[in-house]
Amino acid sequence: MNARNTHAFYNLDRESGEVNWTAGGPESDFELGDGVYFAWQHDIERQADGSITMFDNQSAPTRGDSSRGLRLDVDTDEMTIEIITEYLPPVDRIAANQGSFQELANGRVVLGWGALPSWTLYAQDGEVLGDWTVAADSNYRAYFHEWTATPTAPPAAVARTEDGVTSVYVSWNGATEVESWRVLVGADSSTLSEVATSERTGFETAIELPEGADGNGDDDADEGSGESPQSFEHIVVEALNADGDPIGSAAVQPEGEGLAQ
Repeated sequence: MNARNTHAFYNLDRESGEVNWTAGGPESDFELGDGVYFAWQHDIERQADGSITMFDNQSAPTRGDSSRGLRLDVDTDEMTIEIITEYLPPVDRIAANQGSFQELANGRVVLGWGALPSWTLYAQDGEVLGDWTVAADSNYRAYFHEWTATPTAPPAAVARTEDGVTSVYVSWNGATEVESWRVLVGADSSTLSEVATSERTGFETAIELPEGADGNGDDDADEGSGESPQSFEHIVVEALNADGDPIGSAAVQPEGEGLAQ
């Protein structure tokens, strides 16, 4: 159990509620090693390797130069506590309250700086890998998690013809599961057929259509017959997931000469 106001954490008997031992504070049962002091701490957890981690605020009044993350070796046989790893910010900062410590599966660590609108990513050994500030007064706690999303709005797609070549430009802001795009064309919605596919290449993917696929070629017109090639009224783009299943679609908006307006 963590008690920030006493600058200590406690091991309690689950049945009786009695305190088995106290770590930190003025009545610690442990001999504290070099640099082992913490104050107004948050988010104390026991990790899989048995170590204890915390966000050490060091605030009000300040005991150290900066808030920090700590990984501690709490030896209940020898009754000693030593620092395994210290996680310091790139520039000293004091979080007056709040804060979080998250250990990721790959051993990296994320600190949320509580009352300060910042969070920091660390290597397992405490090296700073990245430090960010968010547009807020504070962030309480910051955590990394796998995130997936399929927006409620459809993809955005525009077709453009330049020098006789038509390309479809497509994006879907916020979609995380798009692996590839498929373009279908037809005279109406009942005659759509696939004419091009492309792997997603970034936020916006450009897909060049084969000649005549936009209805501007002469594939369907007899040479010298005077017939005009078919002008497709429907050009649709589909977002495909890793299994090749469509997860969203949108009508392509024409831009440029030759496409149905």
